[in-house]
Amino acid sequence: MKKVKQVVLGVVLVFLVVNCKAKATEKEWEKIPGLLLDLETVVIGSKNKNVVLVGGRDGVARSDDGGRNWEYGQGISGLKGKVLRILAHPQNQNTFYAVGDSGFYVSLDEGNNWKRVFTITAKNDSCYSAVVLRDRILLGTKKGLFVTRGNSWLWQRVSGKLGDSPIFVLANLPGDPNFVFSLTDTGLFRSQDKGESWSQIFVVHKTDEGVKASEAEEYLPENEEKGFRLNFIQVDPNSPNRVYLATSSGVYKSDDRGDSWSRIITSGLIQQDVKKILVAADSQLFAVTKAGIFGLGRGHWQELSLGLFAQIKDIVDDDGGNIYAATDKGLFRTKFSIALNKDFCFGSIAKYSEAEPSIQQVQQAAIEYAEVQPEKIILWRKLAAKKALLPRLEIGMDIERDRTVSSSIWGTYGSNGASGKYFVGPDDTTRYRNNNWKVSLTWELSDLIWNNEQTSIDVRSRLMVELRDEIVNEVTKLYFERLRVKIELDNLTLAEKKKISEKALRLKELEAYIDGLTGGFFSRHSNKNL
Repeated sequence: MKKVKQVVLGVVLVFLVVNCKAKATEKEWEKIPGLLLDLETVVIGSKNKNVVLVGGRDGVARSDDGGRNWEYGQGISGLKGKVLRILAHPQNQNTFYAVGDSGFYVSLDEGNNWKRVFTITAKNDSCYSAVVLRDRILLGTKKGLFVTRGNSWLWQRVSGKLGDSPIFVLANLPGDPNFVFSLTDTGLFRSQDKGESWSQIFVVHKTDEGVKASEAEEYLPENEEKGFRLNFIQVDPNSPNRVYLATSSGVYKSDDRGDSWSRIITSGLIQQDVKKILVAADSQLFAVTKAGIFGLGRGHWQELSLGLFAQIKDIVDDDGGNIYAATDKGLFRTKFSIALNKDFCFGSIAKYSEAEPSIQQVQQAAIEYAEVQPEKIILWRKLAAKKALLPRLEIGMDIERDRTVSSSIWGTYGSNGASGKYFVGPDDTTRYRNNNWKVSLTWELSDLIWNNEQTSIDVRSRLMVELRDEIVNEVTKLYFERLRVKIELDNLTLAEKKKISEKALRLKELEAYIDGLTGGFFSRHSNKNL
């Protein structure tokens, strides 16, 4: 019996090892070939999930077979300029809308032919966003908010503040089309009557140093209101009241249609400046930052875009468990099952990094090498605060040295043609030598409260934080990309000589990049025998 158990246990262990290796070598992000570069948006058909449309710098491309074949250029008519966003009609599967820098377009045949129904005429103007309701369409532009009712395509500028404000994002609650949200440069607005009237529910003030939150300050961590920005709003299709807000300080959630907000945990979110949000069909939350795509699960964020070296502009999901990412390098796709199982086989993966510095050590080494430690700013602030305790010392010395020499002259006037006589007396000499010393001590006691150095430190602190984030993001991507290459290299067969040499070269290249960011720390602390 014991022998049978040992055999079963051995089979299970072999299965786990093989399974882990299979997953480790599984390709996560698949680049969809035959597409344009510099994409801005991707959308899946509302009813026909095989229809996929992408938009970007060169217009629109469409596929009616799930992304296997694409049509663009001469096959797409009526659309000009850069496309920033594409929307699918919520009820009519044949109707799509395109938002771009040349206007607003509609297609009634799944994206084959387009008709411009709103034209941009002003210089430097552009359409940014739109929301499609049953009886009207709201269109957000750089110059304000417009509305058209029915199918008239007669546009009216909305009255009030939103009529003259740039409207970056529009969204509505699927369960209640009366609720519409509008994101502007001054905050978030909400309408409960399809855009007839608006109230501001999240305020951001412009300042000389950027923007700062006002009514939202109670939801912000201390000292994070400076430079605060709203980037995107996303409603949860599975919850009638839940709304997510992407900001420069992470993601905020409201479960009461925007009446109150709470900040979602940021653990694992390498960069907190979230550009876009995706709420998948199962309410799984995804966030897009400059550092990549992150998924929220098990109380922390996990990066899902390792190996995807591209600037991500948009993400969507479909009913088949796929995530699509529109990037500046084309369209990429992955499976939910892959993206959400990043913590598989940690025991086997750990062996590939056990003889090397940990990611935390590498990040710290990169920070120290670039001299962007947070302690540096703290030290500056302490020294600036103590500046008023030390006086301004001035020392001066004035030396006066001189000599005056004059001759005494006296005599008589001549008379009767005789010349006068004069006599030169002894010299009158004046000599002096003075040394004057001056010592001055001046205290600026007002500097105990505030001094001008604090402003300079604030500016340098902001720049240092941005630089530190960029360095940490870069070294983190390189570290895990190197780990992935090591796993792939370990699972290649001897017959794959070309791939082995390519992977080995890539491994050295990534190590050189990491050394460049850490001053050689990675190589010095790695065991070369392993």
